[in-house]
Amino acid sequence: MVLLFSNGDYFATGAIPYAYRPATEGETTNRIIIRAEIQAFQLEL
Repeated sequence: MVLLFSNGDYFATGAIPYAYRPATEGETTNRIIIRAEIQAFQLEL
């Protein structure tokens, strides 16, 4: 996957594992869920 800035410059490239599921137990709409680490804090986005 390639992410670009509006001017066409590369923002990010690559691939990571992801889940395609509701974000919470009460939701029914699937979302793309990824894990990220930002300054030593692990997040699920």
